[in-house]
Amino acid sequence: MSSVDLQLALQRLPLPDGDIVVLLDREKLEAGSDQHRNLYRTSSSGEVKWQVADYQPMPFLSTFTHIEITEEVIEAHNFDGGCYKISVQDGSVLGSYLAK
Repeated sequence: MSSVDLQLALQRLPLPDGDIVVLLDREKLEAGSDQHRNLYRTSSSGEVKWQVADYQPMPFLSTFTHIEITEEVIEAHNFDGGCYKISVQDGSVLGSYLAK
C-alpha cells in the first residue's frame, strides 16, 4: 500500500514535521484486509511512511480503536482492552499491557 484514503480515518493526529498518524475506521475497511494493522504514519497527502508492525500472532485479531501521542510514543488501544506502545519513528511495537 503506497497511500491511505484519509476519508477512511477515524482519527488523525498531526506530528510536528507535518506528517500525520492515522487510525483507519475498522468499520470502513475491506473485509479480509489487515484490519488489525489499521494504524499508519502518512504525509499530509496520505503517502504511507509506515504501517504498524504485525503485533498479534493470534487467530482472532483485534483492531485499534483509539490512539494518543505522548512524546515519541503512540499509545494505541485495541478492541480487546490492550494498550500498545508504538514508535512514532518506524511503527514498531515497543511494549503492551492490558488496560482496565
